[in-house]
Amino acid sequence: MPLFSKVKFPERPAGPDEVVLGVRDVQVIGLELLDAFDAFCRRHGLRYYLCGGTLLGAVRHGGFIPWDDDVDVIMARPDYDRLVKLCEAGEIAPDTQFACLENGRFPRPFARVYDLKTQVQRKYHKPVSGAHVWIDILPIDGLPKEERKLRRLYRMRFYINKYNFWAMWKPGTGNRKRIVLRHWRYCWFAMPIGAMRWARLLDRMGRSRPYETFDTVGCFTAGRYGAGEAMPKEAFEIPVKVSFEGRELETMSCWKEYLTGIYGDYMSLPPEDKRVPHLDYVTMRRADYDALRRRHPELTEK
Repeated sequence: MPLFSKVKFPERPAGPDEVVLGVRDVQVIGLELLDAFDAFCRRHGLRYYLCGGTLLGAVRHGGFIPWDDDVDVIMARPDYDRLVKLCEAGEIAPDTQFACLENGRFPRPFARVYDLKTQVQRKYHKPVSGAHVWIDILPIDGLPKEERKLRRLYRMRFYINKYNFWAMWKPGTGNRKRIVLRHWRYCWFAMPIGAMRWARLLDRMGRSRPYETFDTVGCFTAGRYGAGEAMPKEAFEIPVKVSFEGRELETMSCWKEYLTGIYGDYMSLPPEDKRVPHLDYVTMRRADYDALRRRHPELTEK
């Protein structure tokens, strides 16, 4: 296997009956997924909150961050487990797929809902489940209250999560040789164990502190922002409304402290070189895109 691999991208360019989607197209698809998820949760009495970049977009922009192309929501672990159980009987809506560690469809310690009408290609990582536009559903677990224990726990999570990602890396690829060499340093260990096992380890670590018995809670298994995600459970459980793309949706009452904990000065825009979408190349059948435009006339014809 070569140390460095030339990236041929996209691996499969769009065909004559397909269109390449822009960021706003992907946002609209994510919004439709969110609407379907919201309706499913209301039918079954499940509570979820906007979080991460989606919550930041709601507060700062009244909707999506202009360059953001996915949706993030969180659920207390009891609601999350009920969601997983309910989805054993079927999907949340037609043309979607529910993928999680528990049903073996997703080697990450959280869940996704995919839009099956889209196709996503990633430049440097293998598809981790379905190669489709998604929304992320992240579980909330108990956390230690002591600052020292909390930071130590998130440091452990940081490295295990890296191994989870490195197990899905396309070997030899990267935007700089220095980064590729750094990946090789860890991939020889991460890949033989496999992404699914690393995800199960993170899942066990999260579940080891039951949500019901801790006064401090936060997103641990998917907690990319570290100890700043910790919240008092009492404040977390009080819902408040925020406006997102013309919808009134819920988040936790401590949203200001949460956003400050993960972003700092969250109302300031990041440098321009950081304003990049997550998805590298997204396509859709032209017939499906025409149907999407009929539902959303503001989208540009392709």
